[in-house]
Amino acid sequence: MKTYEGLFIFSDSMSEEAMGEALKRINGEIEKVGGTVRESGILGRRIFARPLHKKEAGQYAQVIFDVSGDQVAPLRARFRLQDEIFRCQLVGMTEKELALRKAA
Repeated sequence: MKTYEGLFIFSDSMSEEAMGEALKRINGEIEKVGGTVRESGILGRRIFARPLHKKEAGQYAQVIFDVSGDQVAPLRARFRLQDEIFRCQLVGMTEKELALRKAA
């Protein structure tokens, strides 16, 4: 298993409560494919560097998880099908990045 960081962007108008529910569903999808969630949290509202689909800002969430490498593509496909997720980025993390994260 390898460790990944998932960055998710939701609509700016989404409430904190709805984001919590969406994060639970994301964690559930990761666990369905045999992964384990290390950390997950809401990062809050951020303004985009440039407008995306006529939107100026979004609500961000981050999930750190372990999953088999062959399950990343199916996970990404599942996340793209969810209407509430505006953007999704999954990136592999090195041991050095994990160590720096723990030290911070």
